Amino acid sequence: MDGNLVIFALTSLVLGSGIGFFLGRYTSGAILYLLWAALVGSLLVLLVAPVGRVLGVAQDDWSRALYLYMAAIFLVPVLISSGLFGWVGLRKRRRVLREGQGDV
Repeated sequence: MDGNLVIFALTSLVLGSGIGFFLGRYTSGAILYLLWAALVGSLLVLLVAPVGRVLGVAQDDWSRALYLYMAAIFLVPVLISSGLFGWVGLRKRRRVLREGQGDV
């Protein structure tokens, strides 16, 4: 595997985990849920051809290969890492609020 692909995938994981944790810990959680909905929606548009066709996304062979590549290298790692670290951030926020430690 090309080294650039590994760096790109790791960068996606780091960005997703940082954004997920921050949104889960320091916001109400609604923005985190909107992020997850946007990521799942974009995965549906890119990976399910009929959904993409309805929305007017080009579906020729080269575009389809690019969509699969972008989903595998960027969207899936961001979704997984933001889900995991967002969940951790939400748990920490709830624990702080439950214990009444003041500043969230």
